[in-house]
Amino acid sequence: METSEQAPAKTKYKWDVFLSHATPDKPAVEKIFAQLVDAGLRPYLDEWHLLAGEPWQEALEDALESSACCAVFLGPAGLGPWQNEEMRTALQTRVGDRSRRVIPVILPGADQRDRKLVPAFLRRLRWVDFRSEVDVDLSFRRLVSGITGIPLEPILQARTDAIRRLVELLTEGGSQRRIYACRQLGYLQDPEISQTLAARWPLERDPTVRYWFAIAIADTGGPDAVDILRRMAAEENNNFALTGILDALAQLGVRDLGT
Repeated sequence: METSEQAPAKTKYKWDVFLSHATPDKPAVEKIFAQLVDAGLRPYLDEWHLLAGEPWQEALEDALESSACCAVFLGPAGLGPWQNEEMRTALQTRVGDRSRRVIPVILPGADQRDRKLVPAFLRRLRWVDFRSEVDVDLSFRRLVSGITGIPLEPILQARTDAIRRLVELLTEGGSQRRIYACRQLGYLQDPEISQTLAARWPLERDPTVRYWFAIAIADTGGPDAVDILRRMAAEENNNFALTGILDALAQLGVRDLGT
């Protein structure tokens, strides 16, 4: 992947970032590791740096201590046992040195709202989200920004064009493509998209697609998402589509249409 980021100036740390991950997520993390190397950074990944015969726990502790920051990758299965220890060590280090950032990274298939998978201390930090196919390049740049501490310059035009294409799919594509568009728009977590979805929802006739419209509106995290979904529930006459609205409201913490 080509990037415009430059490698940061030399620091007192041997590694720019420690990549903390669970074993099932290693293939996805290795791809990001290679992209970080291509961007001129010095990431630490156990698979590439642990030596045969070396006590691995002590080596990981040394590497974490020698890293300027820590990226904690969250896959579908959540944190691994040793990864949980790495995360807590990194968070404790951050308490004493605010420059030692801990960067939560969501991988495809993970759900950062699942409180069983995501520790409370990570939920309060800003995430880097790799779930959306639209924002993969922007997500990588955001990760680089978090590692280097250099603010991310807006990369908006490509994102705007991609959103426009997805919105067009909501009315022009087949059912599966419309569901795909809903999911991708939801993953962008852009509050303004909730209004776009709400405006298109009355035009959709397929109950299954309407189900995913509701889920996508919840995913956007818009401040008016609950009100939008309640209005949709009052107008919906298909039980399956209504289930989607109720699931979306539950996702936002609303268990009763009257609360």
